[in-house]
Amino acid sequence: MSMDKDKNNESGEDSVKNIGIRIVRISGDITRVDSDAIITAINSGRLWFGGIDGAIQRVAGNMYHNQAVNEELSDLKVIIARGDHNNHKGKFDNVVFVVDDLKSELRGVIARGLEEADAAGFKKVTIPAIRTGVMLGAVEKSLEQIVDEYMKGIMRYVGRKRIKGQVPGIQTIAFVTYNNPELEEIMHRIMVAQ
Repeated sequence: MSMDKDKNNESGEDSVKNIGIRIVRISGDITRVDSDAIITAINSGRLWFGGIDGAIQRVAGNMYHNQAVNEELSDLKVIIARGDHNNHKGKFDNVVFVVDDLKSELRGVIARGLEEADAAGFKKVTIPAIRTGVMLGAVEKSLEQIVDEYMKGIMRYVGRKRIKGQVPGIQTIAFVTYNNPELEEIMHRIMVAQ
């Protein structure tokens, strides 16, 4: 499967030195990006209606969220919800849900999602703009801090693989934003500075 973008999506590629993973920025609908999995956050309260949850449900109904609904959910627990893009209107196959009750650093949410996606054998993943909306109890105070946490999460994942003498299994990470040019510019600036 490729990270081909829909005609409504725009992309940019940034090179982060010495990590062995292709990182791209895509502006558009995350459900329209071909990938093995979307890595996203869910809360333990099961309030999964807006934002990325809503986008996933618009194209796939509850097929992914139903796989998490009966799980015991706690901060940083990961649920791999299996699916196939041939069974819904999106271009992604699976969803990696990371429970995020805003108790942990965002880097931990990103690293846990990447680690479990890798363990599941996923090579190409998409990550939405996690924690960038209006939310009660947000930990990060700026978009710069959020993007810095994204990068620290990737580096934590890569570092843990290297400590074990392993190479990261994930080959491509696409950060997907929806109608947020400011976030895209910050991502580009921080990623090329790494």
